[in-house]
Amino acid sequence: MTDWTDLPNTMHTDQAATLDDELRPPSFWRSGLKTVNGLAQAASYFLGLVVIAMAVATLATGMNATTIAAWVWDTYGGVFLALYTALVLGCLFCWVKLREGRDPVLWGEAALQAADAIAILALTFTLIGVSFGVGTLAKQDLTPATVQGLIRGLTEYFSLAFLATVLGLPTATALRALIVVTRSRQGQSENTATEGH
Repeated sequence: MTDWTDLPNTMHTDQAATLDDELRPPSFWRSGLKTVNGLAQAASYFLGLVVIAMAVATLATGMNATTIAAWVWDTYGGVFLALYTALVLGCLFCWVKLREGRDPVLWGEAALQAADAIAILALTFTLIGVSFGVGTLAKQDLTPATVQGLIRGLTEYFSLAFLATVLGLPTATALRALIVVTRSRQGQSENTATEGH
């Protein structure tokens, strides 16, 4: 609310309210800014988790961050990483909205659906990797000369298949747990508030 102490005493309350309404940004701007704020918070959480994961991977493997990032890109590929990032950001955005307490049923369900979509993405890429691996077997003759190349191709596809599951399923489970715990805490808060009245 605007501080009206500077205005002359002759201004009436109606005039002050009209002036305040004229200075307030339109509702679509306010909702747009809230959306941008929610996206920024979700991106902050996501990037923070990426930095922590990168630090743990660096400590565990002894490799530098650039080598790990190149390995992740080569192993998972741009399509999987783009879809995975979009779904995790979407789930975190819904979680941020859920924590704000506005329409918790909508945002809670949307967050759970996004977490489920991460699991489905992981399983889909698992099946794609296995399918490409089996397809590699079907396209080549199995001779002593081709075994080495065939095993290399199978290993590459199966690596994608199983690593997609290794990344996607724990992520989906962790995000589902986060959403369920947040919803439970909100339900407890609402029960405590209604008992207090």
